[in-house]
Amino acid sequence: MSESKLRFVTEPYHLGYIENYVLHFREQGYVVLPDVFERESVNEYLAQIQAALVPGKSGRMELPPSPLRIAPTRAPRIRQVVKSAFSTGAMVPNVSLFEVAWAIAAAEAPGSIAGHWHKDRDHRCVSCAHGYCPGDIHVGMYFTDMTPAHGPTQVIARSHRDINRTPFGGCEPDSFLCRKQDAVMWDQRLWHRATPRTAEGHRVFGFFGFYPIPNCDTKAYPMDLSQRQAWLEAHDDVEAMLYGGLFAQRREVINRDYVVKGASSTANATR
Repeated sequence: MSESKLRFVTEPYHLGYIENYVLHFREQGYVVLPDVFERESVNEYLAQIQAALVPGKSGRMELPPSPLRIAPTRAPRIRQVVKSAFSTGAMVPNVSLFEVAWAIAAAEAPGSIAGHWHKDRDHRCVSCAHGYCPGDIHVGMYFTDMTPAHGPTQVIARSHRDINRTPFGGCEPDSFLCRKQDAVMWDQRLWHRATPRTAEGHRVFGFFGFYPIPNCDTKAYPMDLSQRQAWLEAHDDVEAMLYGGLFAQRREVINRDYVVKGASSTANATR
């Protein structure tokens, strides 16, 4: 498997910038996060992506599982801002991925019809009840200096908070016109749609869904060994979730290691 050529800006954002990004995200439903990747590395990474594409069952090209597919999530600045956006207090949660997706489409003729307007998980206007506290946050990137011809995603700003802001009521859309080294953090409760790429080449849009994991500080707590044993011996997924929490999906792997290596070698497992 190819090692990713993508490199990241490791210097953290200043706290004041983070607060501004999060405020814009909460009010507008999206925000561009600048300089997430080292610009000179993006072209090499995009070339790796394009070389790895394979035909999918739908007729579109797909990016198969590999280190390339998950590489953007290793950017420190993405995690730095996403975790702050899930909290209104000084203590912020850790975050975990629940979706890894790549939307890849060939160039289309000028005048092609854009994708249909939709919301994800919010057609019943749950956002009106929950305000700016989303249950999940997505981060997307195009690895290209975006123009309208490159097929940017369009959104109706503030439609995650205002039921009257719709694409069917005359509201003008905003487009994700970011640079190749940037990423866009957005709330999929916004009305949004894809637009066709009319410039030469494929429209490559990687996007990743995050959800919060509550914690009261930055360190992990050791799991009580009796709880751990109950987790390993759980009779079904519900019981495994009760004792293993967010690690329930790893129960079989951990159980295998526990049997092969012996209990003493895994006594310090943490959650």
